[in-house]
Amino acid sequence: AEVRDIYATCLKGLLAELPTSSSALACQNVLPKMLHGITSHPLVEVKEECTDVFHDFLKRFGDNRVMQWSDQENMANSLLNLLKPKQYKSSLRKKVISCIGALSAVLADRQLDSLMRTLLTDVRAASSKAEKQKYIQCIGTVSRNVGFRIGSHLREIAPLFLQIVNQATEGDVSMDGENEQDHEVVENCLNAFESFVLRCSKEVAPHLDELCNVILTLIAYDPNFYDSGDGGDAMDEGANDEFDDDGLVDSDDDDNSWKVRRAALKGLAAM
Repeated sequence: AEVRDIYATCLKGLLAELPTSSSALACQNVLPKMLHGITSHPLVEVKEECTDVFHDFLKRFGDNRVMQWSDQENMANSLLNLLKPKQYKSSLRKKVISCIGALSAVLADRQLDSLMRTLLTDVRAASSKAEKQKYIQCIGTVSRNVGFRIGSHLREIAPLFLQIVNQATEGDVSMDGENEQDHEVVENCLNAFESFVLRCSKEVAPHLDELCNVILTLIAYDPNFYDSGDGGDAMDEGANDEFDDDGLVDSDDDDNSWKVRRAALKGLAAM
C-alpha cells in the first residue's frame, strides 16, 4: 500500500510538470490505465488512487483532442458506478465526485446532458438520505465546473431541490434537530443553489422567490437564544448548567445545523 501511494504521488507530480506539448503522450499512456484501474481492478484502494490520478490528469490535459475523441460517456458512467456501492469509503466518494466535476468541464454538450439526466434520475431514485446527498453534491460540483452550461437543466433541478429542502425541513423548520443527514442534504442543496444563482442567474430567476423564503426561514433560527416561556430572561435560570467553567457548551452532541445556516447565508449573499 505504501509503495502504491508513492507511485501515485510520483505520477501526479509528473503530470503536473509535463509540458503542454506532451499532452497527447499523457493521454495515450495514462488515460487507458487509469480507466482500467477504475473499472476493473478488484481493490478499492487502487480504484481510489486511479481516480485521484485521473482527476489530476483531467485538470491538466482534459482539453486535449484525444479526450474529445474518447468515449466520454463511458468515462462518466465508470465514475458514476463508483458512487453506487454503499460499502465504499467516503474518501473514495469525495474523490469520485471531484473527478466527475473535472470531467464535466471537458464533456461535449451531448455527454453533459446525458450525465445530468443520469444524476437527476439517481437523485429521484435514491432509497436513503445518504444516497440522495451524494448525488445532490455531485450536481453541485458539476455546476461549479461547467458554469452556464448547466442552465438548461435548472427547470428540472431547481423544483426538485426545493422540494427536497421543504421535505427535510417540514418537521424541523429551524434545522436545530439531531438528524445530521437532513442537515447535509439541505446544506448540499443550498450550496448548489448558490452556484446556480452565480452562474445561471437568468435560468434560476423563476425560482428565486421560493428560494428566498426558504433561506429566510432557515437563517432566522438562533441557537444561542432560549425562550423561557415567561416573557422574562431569554435564557432559563438552569441553562447555565449546560456550560462549563470556560463558558463553553458542555455537550456530547455535535450540532451540525450551523452548516445549514452558513449555506443559507451564502445563498442569500449570491442572490
